[in-house]
Amino acid sequence: MVEIPLISEPPFFRPIEPHEFALVMTPGATPPSAGAFDIGEGWTPSFFSFLVPEGRAGVWGWTKGSFAIDERYCEFPDCGKTIYCAVLTYLPNGYRVAIFHSCEDATLAASVLAQELDWSDSSPKALLAQGRRALAVLMSRFDEREDMQPYAVWRARFEGEIARAHG
Repeated sequence: MVEIPLISEPPFFRPIEPHEFALVMTPGATPPSAGAFDIGEGWTPSFFSFLVPEGRAGVWGWTKGSFAIDERYCEFPDCGKTIYCAVLTYLPNGYRVAIFHSCEDATLAASVLAQELDWSDSSPKALLAQGRRALAVLMSRFDEREDMQPYAVWRARFEGEIARAHG
């Protein structure tokens, strides 16, 4: 297994260089087609880090502004499911914002949250309050997958929301 670089200093991400794409692909996989790593305008394939109990962990995904998205399998023991999902992270503090049904849903959420909320105050008290505001924004534009209760896995409420977010 190839080691993903740990980006442990602000801004907690760096773009993936062309020669590094082999690090994020399955060994022996065919070369990706043009645009295979595109998820939306302004999103850059990157190595980034997020917060874990031991500090920060490195992963690859996409970054845009202060947000990052990675796709992974998430285990939800209380409902007995493991699903492939998209995780939205706020880079300055490394906290997970939310888990989404798809990468498209996560890019829409990042766009909405960046536009509707002021992220300039990064004090712990402000970020706690921001988390509550972010939840309210998500609840106004996204639905929780009913099959994932008691966990919140979000998906865009209207298919047109995704189309509008991507122009």
